[in-house]
Amino acid sequence: MPDQNENLAGAPRETSTIATVLLAVVTVSLLAIVWLIVPLGGARGNALLGSSIFFPDDLLNLSILEWGRKAILSADKTVFGWPLGYPVQESLASTESLLGWQWLNLPLRAAGMSMVGAYNAMVIVSFAISAATMTLLARALGVSARGAFVAALVFSLSHIHLALLAHFQSLAVCWLPLNLLCLHRFLETGRARWAVGLAAAVIVTTLSSMYYGIYFLMIGTGWVVLYAIRHRAWPSPRVIVGLGASAVAVLVLLAPTLLPYVRFARTHGYHYPLETYTAHSSFVLGYLRVPTWLALWGRTKLALNTPYKGVFPGVVAAVLAILGLRARRSANGVPVLTVALLGAACAVLALGPVLKVFTYPMRNGTVLLPGMLLTHVPGLRMPERLNSCLLMFLAILVGAGVDWVSRNVNTRWRLATVGLVATALVAENWPAPRLASASVTVPAPLALSSAYEWLRDAAPAGASVELPTADSTGFRNLQMSRYTYGAVGHERPVVSLYGAHWLPELDSLQAAAESLPATEARTFLLRHGVARVIVHREPWVGDRLQPNIQAMRDAGFPVQHDGSDAVVFGIPATTQNERTLSARAGGSR
Repeated sequence: MPDQNENLAGAPRETSTIATVLLAVVTVSLLAIVWLIVPLGGARGNALLGSSIFFPDDLLNLSILEWGRKAILSADKTVFGWPLGYPVQESLASTESLLGWQWLNLPLRAAGMSMVGAYNAMVIVSFAISAATMTLLARALGVSARGAFVAALVFSLSHIHLALLAHFQSLAVCWLPLNLLCLHRFLETGRARWAVGLAAAVIVTTLSSMYYGIYFLMIGTGWVVLYAIRHRAWPSPRVIVGLGASAVAVLVLLAPTLLPYVRFARTHGYHYPLETYTAHSSFVLGYLRVPTWLALWGRTKLALNTPYKGVFPGVVAAVLAILGLRARRSANGVPVLTVALLGAACAVLALGPVLKVFTYPMRNGTVLLPGMLLTHVPGLRMPERLNSCLLMFLAILVGAGVDWVSRNVNTRWRLATVGLVATALVAENWPAPRLASASVTVPAPLALSSAYEWLRDAAPAGASVELPTADSTGFRNLQMSRYTYGAVGHERPVVSLYGAHWLPELDSLQAAAESLPATEARTFLLRHGVARVIVHREPWVGDRLQPNIQAMRDAGFPVQHDGSDAVVFGIPATTQNERTLSARAGGSR
């Protein structure tokens, strides 16, 4: 098939595309810095971006990135064998590995940047990548340079994208347009370089986020089917063989990373209750709501305080997308209907397994939706993340809409009109400063507790379990994420694990620790290799664990570290009280 865009080899088209990419990258990068870095002020090196939305997940991802860096640079560490989740093997497989970000994390940390500073820099780079990949995809699909620039703004700067700051791994959506670009170009041209590019894009996407690797498998399959329908012919044998070869290459190269997940799935599984999928799904009216942290829309009745649930793209983007649909027959070859159908599919699947018109299931969750299919895909517990894939398709439609507007405006006013549209889009998505300024300041891992520095230097003596396991309301995420972050610093095995899984092996050990100094609990912990218990007594804990501390002191548990913020007890085979009673019993005989 002739290659329409191989006239990227033609100077005018290529220059236009490169210039558009550069303009989009610079514009998005500058706005991301203004929105996210400038409000941090002097705290930009230790204020964790995204933590104002949901702190525990960002702290977890910061921990994973640092452990991955240490494992890559060390001969005696493995990525999946991190110190968390004792006694579970390869417990990092309970969550994302984030290895796809190490190409950037490693040099940033080597250059002297702090953990948080490197993390924040990667956030900004992800937005720049989003701008570049979306511009290239839109141009390859036939959108004009002006339309592609606006599409890049929509995809990169929409509040739907900004909300992904709460889940760093979700920023891997920045690679999704590149995946689709390579797939589309390979279907169009059959050239091997696009098959190689497709394999490389899928690998970096999957290593950055397993979610988006799986999402692209679904989206890519849909794209191939709709491409065949649109052209009324299946791809040529050469293309089919090339796709198969790419798939094999991806599986072979990803095998070392995928195998720990396979082993973890066999032992623990990746399936969740239906209520979990439903809780992490969108609701119908959420497509008319926005987050409260938007400067403009956040002051209206459309604002919704629940993270990720408000996904209205804004008036300008919605109108332009509708115009793009309206102009489908004169859209310069842009596959508008294909884009619209796949976008609609993402929206429907994002609604999850049961219908929620409002924030709760209708008819007690008996109205099932196509999103029920996602419950059969291991690990995909958050259907609402598909809204970021929907955003990609929406951006393409917006680009087609901009082209329609340009064609219907006097030539002299086209550039000004597109500039006005771009300004309006940016204004609608402009975040309030608090999105960044309310970010949590994060110290170094060992600085979280004096117990961690002591543990790093102490002689190895089995695993440790930390108390409290939850706050006063029973919420565990904050405590577990803190313990995860601390363990990356001291590198000693701990029972704590934060992620999508609460494993019974860990729950039983933590429950036993809460029952200390009971003999049964002490024996159970020792039998499973737990030799220490760390009891935190920082301000965020209060005095509620003081009875536990006193009970262990009274029972004669050896105090190995006694700091103002934590006490570390050794777990003895026998307590002083038991030895005393034994001695008295022996003497009486």
